[in-house]
Amino acid sequence: WPLKADIAVTTRKDNGLVKPIHTALEGAIAGGQYEQVLQRWGLDIERVDTSLINPPGLPD
Repeated sequence: WPLKADIAVTTRKDNGLVKPIHTALEGAIAGGQYEQVLQRWGLDIERVDTSLINPPGLPD
């Protein structure tokens, strides 16, 4: 403990939303809103530091 469990956001391939979603998530992380939501639900131990697009280990 603590175990890390990454979460995902998915969207249809090549629809142009990948970068806007990534930017929004990075903004929420940098602005503290992400941390506030996690704390509200008692999940702040599961916080990630950055948003990743297609992290290693995922299929194309």
